[in-house]
Amino acid sequence: MTPPPARSHNGRITSSSVPTRRPRAPRLRGAERRQVVIDAAIPLLVEHGENVTVVQIAQAAGIAAGTMFRVFEDKQALLNACVQQVLDAVEIDAAIAEAATRDTIAERLDVIGTALRAYLHEVQPLVSALTGTRHQLTREFFGTTVESLMAEVAALLASASDADRLRHDPTVVARMYVALYIAEEGGLRAGRQVDLLPIADITDLLVSGAVASPEAAGARVE
Repeated sequence: MTPPPARSHNGRITSSSVPTRRPRAPRLRGAERRQVVIDAAIPLLVEHGENVTVVQIAQAAGIAAGTMFRVFEDKQALLNACVQQVLDAVEIDAAIAEAATRDTIAERLDVIGTALRAYLHEVQPLVSALTGTRHQLTREFFGTTVESLMAEVAALLASASDADRLRHDPTVVARMYVALYIAEEGGLRAGRQVDLLPIADITDLLVSGAVASPEAAGARVE
């Protein structure tokens, strides 16, 4: 039997005798809980691919497994949300908007290159982890997302102040440019030792080419 709470000399219950309750963790709203789960799941997807379990994700998010299904219909819906968040090219969109304020092709490519390299470095781990699965959004990366990037780069090339100097169609140049960065990131993910070229060097190679004109044959870039 629990003894009655101790009272002071005046008959009042003393604070030291009142049982203390453990503070409750703050209750997350649906959108906040959804984001917590996604943020916890992405590193696990990179590590385990689609073999990651709901229990692993719930433990990483600090919630009960059943709680996840209050914001996601099933595991596949959660995976879709994770991949979609990673593919969301917010930084690329900002870089393209900034590049559009620059005049020349070289200036525009320098701006895009920095953001493109960072974006691919973030995206590729998840894409690689899910390669070979039936996950439709990883295929979208090589389809809709990359194609959209190439189209936007092509539009920037075509509208540059020196666009008349292009010897090839802007679409072809844009595809080559984006492919260079994808190949670079692919080499890193394959475990090969890859020395990253300065962004300016990649731009110069694409804009000026590897072979100098006869007039500038003596001016080799090191």
